[in-house]
Amino acid sequence: MNFLANKSIESLNNPEYKFLISLKKNRNRKSSKKSISEGFRECYKLLYSDYEIDTLYYCNELFIGENNSDLIDECEQQHIRIVKVSEKVFRAMSYRDRPDGFMTVFNTKYLGLPNKINGPILIPDQIEKPGNLGTMIRTAKSFGINNIFLSDEITDIFNPNVIRASIGHIFNMNICSGSNNQIINFLNSNS
Repeated sequence: MNFLANKSIESLNNPEYKFLISLKKNRNRKSSKKSISEGFRECYKLLYSDYEIDTLYYCNELFIGENNSDLIDECEQQHIRIVKVSEKVFRAMSYRDRPDGFMTVFNTKYLGLPNKINGPILIPDQIEKPGNLGTMIRTAKSFGINNIFLSDEITDIFNPNVIRASIGHIFNMNICSGSNNQIINFLNSNS
């Protein structure tokens, strides 16, 4: 590991920590146009997507795998801000029972329906539970479906639990949202 953290967070009173905690709420994610992704696999998939990572947070006391420094080195090469976090603070900001020491803040993209689309589409309708939506996305990806149209979206697609349940596949799919009527009209005009 030849990287240097730009900063470190060691206190629960740190304003940046408080901002991260605020991103657990849907309204704060939408107003800031930022969300969090937690976990090595999810952060790695995010790194190689079209989404822009604002900051990588890490806690080496919680690392589980051997490739952890690769993710940090890659973020450094892409000039992504890197912040080291104490174990106490990381556990407090984590969504997981057993965090692996990685979290990112990234810029979100809320997309309306496109003009045209190729390939099969999964249309989850009014899904309330983030874990269920993430599982649908992960399952769709395993069947080669890369287009997700959220019908009358109830659950924020960038809820960290959606990202976790999708194991990061959300970052490499075409995800749009619209009302039932908008989606039906889109499908009728593109059939």
